[in-house]
Amino acid sequence: MLLVDNAYFQAQQAQALLRVADETVMDRQLLADQVGAMAKNKLRSELDVSFALVALDEAKLLRLQAQNQVDSSFAELSNALGYHEPHRFALKPIPQFALPTENLAQYISSALATRPEALALRHEHQAARQTAAAERAAHFPKVSLIGAAGRGTAGDPRTLDDYAAAGINVEVPIFTGFRLTARDQEAALETQAAEQTLIETENLIAKDVEVALLNTTNAADKIKVTENLLANANEAYDLAQAKYKIGLTSIVELSQAQLFKLQAQINHTTATYEYQIDRLVLDFQIGAPRYLQPSDVLRGLIR
Repeated sequence: MLLVDNAYFQAQQAQALLRVADETVMDRQLLADQVGAMAKNKLRSELDVSFALVALDEAKLLRLQAQNQVDSSFAELSNALGYHEPHRFALKPIPQFALPTENLAQYISSALATRPEALALRHEHQAARQTAAAERAAHFPKVSLIGAAGRGTAGDPRTLDDYAAAGINVEVPIFTGFRLTARDQEAALETQAAEQTLIETENLIAKDVEVALLNTTNAADKIKVTENLLANANEAYDLAQAKYKIGLTSIVELSQAQLFKLQAQINHTTATYEYQIDRLVLDFQIGAPRYLQPSDVLRGLIR
């Protein structure tokens, strides 16, 4: 289920990056056409045309890579859903998940209380301790009470009446060939091994929860930073484009502004979907997964 959720957001991320690539190709195609027209009127040099065409080809290359990533992500999603061949789905957008509200200690406590492997090992350790206690008790004498009662109906006339008898039986384990000692030691060692396995598993769970929380918090911070970066990059690009049109800057500076804008768009898109994935992983690690239902996120196949 976690694999399906991860593949779903990977597919959405790939589609978003493809839209960024399409917009980049359109913008750079428009710029190349404008620079070409101005070069014909001797308002721009052929060097400007070359720079614009290089930028356009880079955008087209980026689009090819983005399209390939979309195809690969849908292949992964189809495989995760159990299809033998790739399918293209219409994906429903999912609102951004809420930020973590609890601290690390609370999340670790929740994980240790709910993760199935921790619960299983805890029960195994408890069973091993009880077995070891029983093996130690086997060294002690065993006392049993024996009784009988009834009525005699045949035989000696003295037994034809009611009778009753009781006694105590004491068994002392003396000559057992050290069998009881060996079983006691074996049970004690198995208890120690179960306890150590439980401790290691709980430490691993705590580490996984801490890493997942750090990744989620870092991804949330990245969204804010990349959002500001994108706003600044858009402003710088608009300013560079305006200055280029009136001849106050060169095509090199405009190309640099284009590159900054493109990278900011990619970073912001990537950070947005990485947070969704990291948030799902955090919920999984604390033992409270929020699995997405395919019926809620897949509108259907694209024929």
